[in-house]
Amino acid sequence: MKKLSLVLAFILIFASFGFAESDIKLFYNGSEIKIDEPILNENGKVLVPMKGLFEALGAKVKWDSASREILISQKDKLVELKIDSKNAYVNNSLRTLDTAPKIINDITYIPTRFIAESLDMDVYWNDYSRGIYINSGFEEKYDSSNTFVEYRGQFLNGKPNGFARKYGTDGNLLYEGYFVNGHKNGIGTQYWSNGDKYIGNFISDSIAGKGKLIYKGNGTYIGEFLNGVRSGEGIFSWPNGERYEGSWLKDKMNGNGTYIFKNKDKYVGQWLDNYMDGEGIYYFANGKAFKGTWQHGVNKGGSMID
Repeated sequence: MKKLSLVLAFILIFASFGFAESDIKLFYNGSEIKIDEPILNENGKVLVPMKGLFEALGAKVKWDSASREILISQKDKLVELKIDSKNAYVNNSLRTLDTAPKIINDITYIPTRFIAESLDMDVYWNDYSRGIYINSGFEEKYDSSNTFVEYRGQFLNGKPNGFARKYGTDGNLLYEGYFVNGHKNGIGTQYWSNGDKYIGNFISDSIAGKGKLIYKGNGTYIGEFLNGVRSGEGIFSWPNGERYEGSWLKDKMNGNGTYIFKNKDKYVGQWLDNYMDGEGIYYFANGKAFKGTWQHGVNKGGSMID
């Protein structure tokens, strides 16, 4: 009888990606866990092989081939699952899973979000860095007036340090991600009350480095930031189909870039403060092209080219 290889997997529900998900990384308390087996996507659920993860978590795993049951234990917690069953038990208390454990190509996949949370751990998915972050050792800290929980996460010397979530007075989530000595540093997600959302890197509480800024109903920017504004190379896509790809400076299109209009015309050239400014080529949707010079968005001369 062929020996069954037991590999624990992480199942997260989010937007559908390609079937092979080898670029996704897995972390536990900030340290990456190397995965040898391929990450799979099945019907919008990402299954990430996690061989050796539960050694890092300090959990023990037992596989009963006769009953096809999996037992995971850590400290005072015991989690019991069965292949192809949505019924699970945590300390003998029945729970219902969204996704049943399954075997694919002799590898056993189980819903590890459920497992991690059952073991009092936290799971965070960052769809820009394409990282799955499992963290443990969470505490809660109230605001200065002691009226609401302001932070929940990892602390050092009374300050958020490691992974934590920050909440507003009404309990709404403002930020989830990494901190260093009380300041947002590293990968994280920031939320605004108007529905805007940033996913990416932070340095000393400021959006900096690479990330994705979603303006609710107004478009999405993916690229580089500096001191909280778009600076460097980036792509902005508008809801009407228009798109700019190129250089940014102080939150505006500056330098060389390509702009595709909703009528499929395209401009490739120089920009200054969100205007076509300098030399460039304007390509019409019908295949014709015009090479010329622009100033503050107004053409100043040029000619048609082949």
